[in-house]
Amino acid sequence: MMMEKRINSYLIRKENCYGCMACYNICPSGAIDIVEDEEGFIFPGIDRKKCTNCGMCYRICPSLNREDFDRSDRIEEQKGYIAQNTDTNIRIMSTSGGIFGALAMWCIWQGGVVFGALLDDKQSVVHSFAETVKDCEKFRGSKYVQSNVGKSYELVKNFLQQDRYVLFSGTPCQIAGLFSFLGREYDKLLTVDVVCRGILSPGVFRNYLEFQRQSLKKTITRVQFREKRWGYKYTAMTIYSDRKCIYARGPESDGLLRAFFENIYNRSTCYHCQYREQNRKSDLTLWDCFNVNLYNKKMDDDKGTNKVLAHSIKGKKVIEELAQKNIISLYEVPVTKLISENTESMYEDLPLTNTEKRIRFFYDYARKTPIDLWRKYYPDSLKVKMKRLTRKFLIMIGIYQIARRIKNGHAVVKGK
Repeated sequence: MMMEKRINSYLIRKENCYGCMACYNICPSGAIDIVEDEEGFIFPGIDRKKCTNCGMCYRICPSLNREDFDRSDRIEEQKGYIAQNTDTNIRIMSTSGGIFGALAMWCIWQGGVVFGALLDDKQSVVHSFAETVKDCEKFRGSKYVQSNVGKSYELVKNFLQQDRYVLFSGTPCQIAGLFSFLGREYDKLLTVDVVCRGILSPGVFRNYLEFQRQSLKKTITRVQFREKRWGYKYTAMTIYSDRKCIYARGPESDGLLRAFFENIYNRSTCYHCQYREQNRKSDLTLWDCFNVNLYNKKMDDDKGTNKVLAHSIKGKKVIEELAQKNIISLYEVPVTKLISENTESMYEDLPLTNTEKRIRFFYDYARKTPIDLWRKYYPDSLKVKMKRLTRKFLIMIGIYQIARRIKNGHAVVKGK
């Protein structure tokens, strides 16, 4: 990251920038670098001493040039499915149903390259690529933090020009950034996006990790945002030191998960995201299917299930090929039914419910120690402890799934 004093300006108004970094990849003079703002989010900063005013960054910015990518293989009627990887171990290790792992396997079988987000040695969320099935395991698991794509778009283009298959996964805005950078359609490119609730900043995540290091007094070697130690429907934030788990808390207890689900600390563009829609630029959209019993009771085993939406002939062909080869279990569901429970994350604007708390949090984020910050905003209060004990008790006596099902069933009826 270049020194802040060399950055003279941001590319566009910050409230309109997704941080997709298409501009960073396209700049021929290296005048754009990745910098963090006061909230810890990444933005493209312009070094005016290097900038030649060629205008390429403005021409490919998906926020400034909102145009639907004209795909020749877009299907007239989307196809909806619920799906599970037939390898139970892969499913248990994955956040949902292990479908991305199956797609990655397919791409590797074609001699291709897989791009996805991972936590690097410094516990930063970054995009990288893999060329073996084993190496693809590093992409497993949700990350509720914005990933730094770096020069991934440039690498994708290089691999495609070598006539290799490429699977690229990311948020909808990152998919848009990739297509804007490429500027054309490639037959051997398969794109997968996730239904994105929003993203926390890399800076806040680092702050949280420092809080945990100081609180636990241990070196952190691995973090999982949604480990299935208590089942798919009650996943946990877990922290490891070497191979030993030293921390495990559910979404009612862990500070970062509580912050994420409050919808207060997302990137500003998440609250008016132009990619929060049903018809997406990608080939496939993946997301969670918690209420599996509403679609197929036989698949409801609490080990994880994906919802899948196919937007292109290519995406439909690949997902159905995996089913034919018994790599995945696939069950077709009408699209309207598939997305009926996910209107908020699929295509409704995410509300900023507490602007004052957001302002206070980021004010303190810049001034308080990590210990003081997280204990102030997300203390382990008596109320939190009671929620945690209640959930664990319901799991212990074997009725947590039933209780959650009843709760979600009420939500479905209410939303009709």
